[in-house]
Amino acid sequence: MKVLFVTPPLAFQNLGGGEIQMLKTKKYLEKLFKLEIEIFDVVNTRLNDYDIIHFFGSEYILFPLVSAAKNLKKKVIISSIFFDNKHFFTYKIATFISKRLPFRTSVLDRLELLKLADFVLPNSFIEAEYLRKAFDILPEKIHVIPNGIDVEEINDYLNAITQEDEEVFKKEYNINTPYFLYVARFDKRKNQLNLIKAFNELTKLENNIKLILVGLPNLDSIEYYNQCKKEALKSGGRIIFLPALKHDDKKLWIAYKCATAHIMPSLFETPGLASLEAAFCGCRLIVTTGGATREYFKDYALYVNPNDIDDIKEKMLAILKDKKTNELLKKSEMLKQEILKDYNWEKIAENTYKIYEMIGGLQ
Repeated sequence: MKVLFVTPPLAFQNLGGGEIQMLKTKKYLEKLFKLEIEIFDVVNTRLNDYDIIHFFGSEYILFPLVSAAKNLKKKVIISSIFFDNKHFFTYKIATFISKRLPFRTSVLDRLELLKLADFVLPNSFIEAEYLRKAFDILPEKIHVIPNGIDVEEINDYLNAITQEDEEVFKKEYNINTPYFLYVARFDKRKNQLNLIKAFNELTKLENNIKLILVGLPNLDSIEYYNQCKKEALKSGGRIIFLPALKHDDKKLWIAYKCATAHIMPSLFETPGLASLEAAFCGCRLIVTTGGATREYFKDYALYVNPNDIDDIKEKMLAILKDKKTNELLKKSEMLKQEILKDYNWEKIAENTYKIYEMIGGLQ
């Protein structure tokens, strides 16, 4: 059986959760089940050569490919990777209007590509419910496949880190205090600006701390990135900007391992792969209330309202106080066991393979 993976055209311009989800799914499906999987190439790929075509993302721009695949009688799976904090009824209204216009709209394209899919694989139950309500996707077509981390790979990276590596890292970036870490691309959804504002307020109470932000801006978020850097100037040098670090870069895992906490106050997440990675590395967690974070992190993390700068500040202060009791650190260890059991790519690949069996594309 031949499987084709497809992403939106700009996906790999700035590597994020969706791209990692696709690459790790590919790695473990090939490793565990010896599947032959290729990634779509606009010049060389012929849809007719494949038995199953698996789309990672539900952007409207993918609609022509989904439609073409179904016209060729191919089995189509869509990992929806759909985030939105608008009320689902917004899409109901937009669909009603779109069907009455003399031209196609992006809303209608997204609706139809989801309905054409044989199965839709959201990352969470809250995403599944949203898709069902917003686009009337049949419940029997929806199967939740969570996100995860590469346990085997991360253990290798962590085991390779020496005390000297940690000292070199801290010296390079002049890190001589506890620090909060945020690993994410820069865009408004990731909400770094509010985090920086909250951190600046926190330094009025606790000045022996730093904030490290790892990531680069999306192509359409350069202005936002510059806003963040301008706001960070108020910190008096306590905020450090690092470029995006590849997964095989030792610096990334040192940054996780040595952090006091990982904070992700995004507008919404399902759940934020960096938070899963950070938890596995032993970080205390602060995560957003937006999205499906509670499905993954339960009572093992602190939750913040991403629009409330005071709340973000107070939760960071709670982390600093936890250094005395280590209650959150104990919860991080419990969360690590949950990740090992449910949120690892090997288990996720097994569940994905079951979907391929259900769809009847295996030969």
